Amino acid sequence: MERGYCWFRRGTPALGIVLLAITAQSADVPPPPKGREKVSVTFTLLATPRQAATFPIASMGPIDLAIGEAMVRSGTVEPFAFGGNPDDCSAGLSIEPVEAMLERYPIAWAADVRLDEVTTNRLVLSGTWERYTRGADGKAVRAAGARFASIALREEERVLLDLATPSPDGSECMRNFALELTAKVKEDPALAPRQIGYELWLVHEADGGTTTAGRARLTAGHGQEASFAFPRVTLPAADGGAAKGTLNVTVTGRVRGRVRTDGTVVLSLATLRALSYVAPDGASDGGISEGGEKAVDVRPDETVRLDVPDPARGAAKDDPRASRMAHDLAGHSFAIVFRAKPLS
Repeated sequence: MERGYCWFRRGTPALGIVLLAITAQSADVPPPPKGREKVSVTFTLLATPRQAATFPIASMGPIDLAIGEAMVRSGTVEPFAFGGNPDDCSAGLSIEPVEAMLERYPIAWAADVRLDEVTTNRLVLSGTWERYTRGADGKAVRAAGARFASIALREEERVLLDLATPSPDGSECMRNFALELTAKVKEDPALAPRQIGYELWLVHEADGGTTTAGRARLTAGHGQEASFAFPRVTLPAADGGAAKGTLNVTVTGRVRGRVRTDGTVVLSLATLRALSYVAPDGASDGGISEGGEKAVDVRPDETVRLDVPDPARGAAKDDPRASRMAHDLAGHSFAIVFRAKPLS
């Protein structure tokens, strides 16, 4: 998987009620391949009280899925009971069809999800969501909905699928409700306590030779993300206009790894490279920042190199400063060299 610029060389009318129904996308999904990583998916119902901040009021999950597997359970969330004071709002979970719940409450959601892809730091999901209201005849009416053919997210990222505001007579308790989707890799209990050591170097190669411009040593738990930042590198800039002064190069990033039973580490390395011109008086033009991410399997103590190309070849190549920066970087190249090793 590769993104960005980098690559390897290697709550009755008096109640504010919302419910959540989880349904299967398909019950005829073949079993996932043996040994394939699973992802825990959670639908969360968020609520915003009239005079307070948004908070999670109820959830469905986590539901563990493997690639090609869809949800095979159903349920509804019955979150609110209003007793005349916003502090009386409460939440509970019940398993009933949407139609049955809408006989008593005015809003309901139905949703399904399927796992399509998983790497260390990239989860791809597809599915549908629908919001229902109770019609004048008391029957369910589809008020909104959509199919998401592909949602790519990192672990711990959140996707807001829908936001609903109750009718004026529908809730004295809550201002609005929202349906949110999150996902994370399901950890193997036997591997979850493991620690991983990382060693990273920023290598600066110039006509005069190769130097180590920075080094970072990190320790993080299995599946945990760790951040790093290398010291800024200052290069001479061409004379003229905004380019007069120095060209500053700053490289930062994040790494997340998981240990496999054979001792290898599957990891994701995300980097951000910032370039900016700084005038003699300290003024800066704001510069250009670009990022990229790569997933790779690493054997213990194996050394891997990630090359950082010049800005004229990255996503910011259309920026008028990119060609000037590429000119000033001529004869200079940067790379991140790293290794990862299970510690326990």
